[in-house]
Amino acid sequence: MALFGTQEWLDEFREALNTSASYEDAAKEWEGDFYFIASPDETSTDEITMYLNLQYGKCLEAIKVEDASLRTPEFTVKGPADSWFKVATNELDPMQAIMTGKLSLKGNMQKVMKNLKAANELVNSLKLVPTELPG
Repeated sequence: MALFGTQEWLDEFREALNTSASYEDAAKEWEGDFYFIASPDETSTDEITMYLNLQYGKCLEAIKVEDASLRTPEFTVKGPADSWFKVATNELDPMQAIMTGKLSLKGNMQKVMKNLKAANELVNSLKLVPTELPG
């Protein structure tokens, strides 16, 4: 079981995405990159920034970022570490988390909504990664 937000965890997430036929099919027209940022809260004292480069049904990069100013991804999804952990362990639906303010999305919401199936399959792949909460 990998610790959430570590490079080991991101490697497992990337592998889950790249071996998912469902994700590949749903995201075959998707082109975009993300920062997923887990803010410090009672479960984690450090901010965790993760970068994903998603292109046409494949994850080209999934890396832990130390200096967020080095990249300007098309999308940023940010929220408390606990909310991210609940998404990763299937306790919280990410779209519900965005709609209720537990996670915030910066970027073209219309593009995300148009590609909702790809977003859902990304989350389904995320749920396949055994995840341990920091702390």
